[in-house]
Amino acid sequence: MACLFGLGALASWAGSAAVLPAYLLGIVRAGAVGKDHALIRRLRTLIFGLLTPFCFIRAGSVVLLPTLVAVPAAFLIFLAGKMVTKVLGVYPVTRAYRSPRQEGIYTTLLMSTGLTFGTISALFGLSHRLITQAQ
Repeated sequence: MACLFGLGALASWAGSAAVLPAYLLGIVRAGAVGKDHALIRRLRTLIFGLLTPFCFIRAGSVVLLPTLVAVPAAFLIFLAGKMVTKVLGVYPVTRAYRSPRQEGIYTTLLMSTGLTFGTISALFGLSHRLITQAQ
């Protein structure tokens, strides 16, 4: 846990999103942790039960509803395009690595939600005034 706080402090010092170093550390450590299935289940519970709601609350609090209401067609087109390209990009890779079908679908849906790098980069852009709240 102290390691994550240290990563958050490092990210703040570098002017980056605080979650980015933890995200990168998770990618690096995935191979070692991936062998312990009980640990994976515990981590999924922790992430989805504790951390994910904060991400939703933070990302959702900066969305301007009048902007979404003004252009619903554009929102739906972008959402559909994003989902289709993510599914086409992720699911075949899970099958290439011989993941079981259900796990491949789970991974694809998890990666298709946009809670990973896209949300991090959008919040980073907003907090550093690279994009506006309407964008």
